[in-house]
Amino acid sequence: MATQRTIDVGTVPVQVLPANPRRKSWYVQFLSFGQDSGNTGRIFVARGFRPVATENHPSQGQPVTTGGNAGDNINNVLPKCPYLGDIWVVAENASQTIEIFESDVEDEKPQ
Repeated sequence: MATQRTIDVGTVPVQVLPANPRRKSWYVQFLSFGQDSGNTGRIFVARGFRPVATENHPSQGQPVTTGGNAGDNINNVLPKCPYLGDIWVVAENASQTIEIFESDVEDEKPQ
């Protein structure tokens, strides 16, 4: 089953996806300035830990600028996502709008 939602993140890290053993793909899209004029700066996406919004910090996670995204198996090339744990996001500035997408492996039908 695929899910999508839009949330605002700020300078306090938030868990945007819990661990999911059935995950096929996921990504976080940082909406562009044209879609949300309040989106400026960067967000930081982390797999399995709370990121900090400080560039070059060992715990910064993956930096993403407006209009960009971060995720795993986005094009669904693999049969299952390589990372099944929790996903965290933090922003440099308050109230940054992101979209979160996740799809699950479909149930196998008995033969």
